[in-house]
Amino acid sequence: MAHFLMFLLYAVYALVLGILAVVLKRKHTQFPDFRVGYHNKKAMESKEKWDRANTIAGSLCAVFAVAALIVYFILYLQNANISTMIIAYFVYCAVTIPAVLILPTRL
Repeated sequence: MAHFLMFLLYAVYALVLGILAVVLKRKHTQFPDFRVGYHNKKAMESKEKWDRANTIAGSLCAVFAVAALIVYFILYLQNANISTMIIAYFVYCAVTIPAVLILPTRL
């Protein structure tokens, strides 16, 4: 039961990142309408920067969504205990969230 709950935790995170990936890559509003998309002062300077930042942020979300499930299955196949899986989840979140927030304007 505990492994199923851990799978749900990783799967929900992957689902949220997947939804963000679709929204950022395909559904963001067109420049200069900033209602939906990656909000950053540098990204909102021009149409090219707006589109590029949204595409990069969406791609990062997609990669991290798939990676979240891979991390879970690697831990599961290694027979990691639940506390290790929880720690790995929080470390993974602590790495991916800042990456999605910072990297799109830096690349």
